[in-house]
Amino acid sequence: MFVMARNKDFCKEVLNTMVCKMVTIRSLYLVNIDFLSEYLGNMNIDKLNIFYLEENTRFWSTRSNKHSDILYTECNFEEFKLYLNNNNNFLNYNSDSLYIIRGRGYSDIKNLFTSIENCKVNIGRGGPPRL
Repeated sequence: MFVMARNKDFCKEVLNTMVCKMVTIRSLYLVNIDFLSEYLGNMNIDKLNIFYLEENTRFWSTRSNKHSDILYTECNFEEFKLYLNNNNNFLNYNSDSLYIIRGRGYSDIKNLFTSIENCKVNIGRGGPPRL
């Protein structure tokens, strides 16, 4: 499970750097999307996009807006790469997004995000701030 953070100066002419902050969860957890919407609403989180990526998954999505607007999308890696480069809103909604990848690691995430909205991207690992 991971989130992506980008710098505010994202441009097509240069290689852009994004930071990936991730956690590895070994067990499978099932969460009711309507309950999650209610919990997020209680925490004043208005919106969450969840992308679930797995090798043999077909594209489908569902939405709940009981209290918080949640869009849950499942797709395989190739469909997601097409989505990254054919949807010109990725950089706008990324701040409200959570990504879940099954059966892959950091290097696969790095390879998945080589291009966003047809801009070259480099993914770095996020860590605690250094003082």
